[in-house]
Amino acid sequence: MLTKKGQALVEFVLLLPIIIILIFSSIDVLNLILKKNELSTMLNDHINLFENKKENMIDLEKSLERDNIDITFKENTKSVTVIAKKEIKWISPVTELILKNYTISIKRVIPLE
Repeated sequence: MLTKKGQALVEFVLLLPIIIILIFSSIDVLNLILKKNELSTMLNDHINLFENKKENMIDLEKSLERDNIDITFKENTKSVTVIAKKEIKWISPVTELILKNYTISIKRVIPLE
């Protein structure tokens, strides 16, 4: 004799892995947004110091490297382009399978005077 409690238990057990995957994947997406915002803020802070003449290009490069940010400088006569990259570590194995090694990058152009 089947009961409604048994049916609800079976449905719960079948849906539980999907719910857990969704929870951890949403945590990963929120972590990605947070890390991108942190990287952008950190880069903007360093660039503001550079623009206010409190840092030179060498100090800018050293301070970004100290914060474990991979940087690339592209210079021309009127501006410097700074590209900052950081690799994201995933919490969920499912997200890691789908996105593998994901790198966020922020690009800023600094006009030279």
